[in-house]
Amino acid sequence: MKNLTKLIILPALLLISACNEDPQVSTEISQSETPVSKLALKQINSCSDLKQKFIANWVENLLSSQRYSYLDDTILLAPTSIESNSVLASPVTDSASASTPDNVSQTNVQEAGVDEADIVKTDSLGNIFIAQHDKLVIADAFPPQTMNILSTLALGGTVMGIYLSEDGNRIAALTRPNIPINIPASTGDTIFSPYIRWIPKTDLILIDISDRSNPVITKKIRFDGSLISSRRIGSRLHLVQGYYINPFTKRFDVNIQSSLQKYNTAYLDGNTDEMENIKSILTREVTENLGIDEIEKLLPRIEFIDETVTQQEQLLTCDDIYSPDIDLQQNHLLMVSSVDLSGENIQQLAALGSGWVTYASQDDLFIVQSSYQWWWDKDQHQQSAIHHFSINELKSAYVSTGMIKGFVKNSYSLSYFQDHLRVTSTQNFWNRADRSDTQSTNHLFVLKDNDSNGMDIIGSVQGFAKNERIYSSRFLGDKGFVVTFRVVDPLFSFDLTNPEKPSIAGELKIPGFSTYMHPIDDTYLLTIGRDSSGTGNLNQVAVKLFDISDLSTPKLIDTYMPDLGDGYSWSGAAWDPHAFTYYASDRILAIPLSSYDSANDDLFTGIISINVDTQQGLSLAGKVDHKDLVQQISCDSTNLNCNKFYNRWLSRPTRSVFMSKDNDTYLYSLSNIGLKANNTDDFQTTLGSLLLPSPEDYYGYIY
Repeated sequence: MKNLTKLIILPALLLISACNEDPQVSTEISQSETPVSKLALKQINSCSDLKQKFIANWVENLLSSQRYSYLDDTILLAPTSIESNSVLASPVTDSASASTPDNVSQTNVQEAGVDEADIVKTDSLGNIFIAQHDKLVIADAFPPQTMNILSTLALGGTVMGIYLSEDGNRIAALTRPNIPINIPASTGDTIFSPYIRWIPKTDLILIDISDRSNPVITKKIRFDGSLISSRRIGSRLHLVQGYYINPFTKRFDVNIQSSLQKYNTAYLDGNTDEMENIKSILTREVTENLGIDEIEKLLPRIEFIDETVTQQEQLLTCDDIYSPDIDLQQNHLLMVSSVDLSGENIQQLAALGSGWVTYASQDDLFIVQSSYQWWWDKDQHQQSAIHHFSINELKSAYVSTGMIKGFVKNSYSLSYFQDHLRVTSTQNFWNRADRSDTQSTNHLFVLKDNDSNGMDIIGSVQGFAKNERIYSSRFLGDKGFVVTFRVVDPLFSFDLTNPEKPSIAGELKIPGFSTYMHPIDDTYLLTIGRDSSGTGNLNQVAVKLFDISDLSTPKLIDTYMPDLGDGYSWSGAAWDPHAFTYYASDRILAIPLSSYDSANDDLFTGIISINVDTQQGLSLAGKVDHKDLVQQISCDSTNLNCNKFYNRWLSRPTRSVFMSKDNDTYLYSLSNIGLKANNTDDFQTTLGSLLLPSPEDYYGYIY
């Protein structure tokens, strides 16, 4: 096995030398930790055990969260009809024309071979597939001079992301269905709300796109639960969902309210014996008022929907569910659902708990659960449990659980490499006597599975960049990068040749901070974040280029910021890596940008392109503004204010795509209202443009 080597960290004011020890904090600051053995998942033995677990969690929820209230009746679904697979736009042309690009950019993903859902996908023929509000739009984009919309398909819900199959003949769309509901009033009268309410369900819609001009929905599968994340590996799709179980609607029962009041009195008096006695009484009252004998009825279901009939199935059983050995704040299920892109071979497992950070390699899935889920102890440290699942078989399997200090920012804070999990975290501490006295520190851990369903920390760098927090992380094979920030943003390099004894290799101090890092190759790194332009205010988007070939002396090659004076700018690529498009063959970067130049009272909403030269640095290649698309929609002879400040912001830039053929490279810039194409040698000339359909519930706001 190769060694894990060379970590680069970009923290601010790192005040350690060889930090394998905790930072020095006030003795008044909490130090309590929950052992990993309490967070390790154990399989539920029976539905009876699951019911008792649910009841214990509901009781804890009542005792800790009395400020919340619930409807005293069950929410009922209003009758809905399944929409037809109608195509809203007439076909224009066959996309499989003789003119196709030589190369097309793809979705920017964290791990090779692990696809991620996005609002844009492309194929090798030059077609662009766009998730536009509640529709799928298919555009024949090549050549750009004849760009046109082939078809538009209504999907009946907000599209959260799409996948394109490896053969290019199927789209898998993940949508949040728009389902109207009836809310029974306490008087017994039914009040129907005319508004579309979101309920926690996720639709997987499989679409045959072999004929780009006539896409056809072949299958619609509705999963109970809200979508947290998803990945596609080969022809297998993996969904991570959250499902909240709360059948207990008798919160305001007289006996229960009386018990809660008595519990509060005992708590204020410090009478722990009376608190335990009342808790036992409350447990009995919750059990009696539950009203459900068969706990299986509470578990999430799957619906198979076609135009005429809906078939409902329950694939998840009690013994498919795992639970930690602690009482949680709520009965929330984390579900892993795996399904082929054909809609076959659906498998599910679940664990009690919540988790919003997920990471996947080709064979493994990790879900991070923060200690907010079990924060019963006032002295509880910030901790994160990391649950490891294997996803290389038809049915996912629980592997292990590890525990680290602090909270994990996002999926880029994790990496699974040669059977080791690397993860970064920020840990905050509060002084109990003075909550404004907050301290923080940062950690990097290396974990490895043991033989007892656990993950052991085998190496760490703890306590770096005191009183800062992590803004971004990136692991690249045997190297890693971390950015922290408070005042300045030093670039620190770490050597992890021996994963059990990491050490600092070099340091470079720079202003601003980076929120996303992108490797050009093994020796250069592109980042995006914010900088101050020398004014002290972090009001500008900043793209930076680093030379990391020598870990002892990392170098900042160049910084690009829009020339806006005292103006300001922001970019979706700073927090969504899918909006960061680096086209390696041409060494050119495209990002969405919205900016205001205060000196010239000028607005820009579109895509900018930046040349990346590792010797000469960064330079603006060109800009594509989408304000004129707003004018096409909102300006007419009766609208004299169409060029005012407000209207210009309606074209929100989102994504970019590069296509090349022979010696020409084309940039396709996408906003929420349209698509434009320009040659990267001439950004002044628009070769083609399209207006995209607005949502059905359009109220005059193009967003």
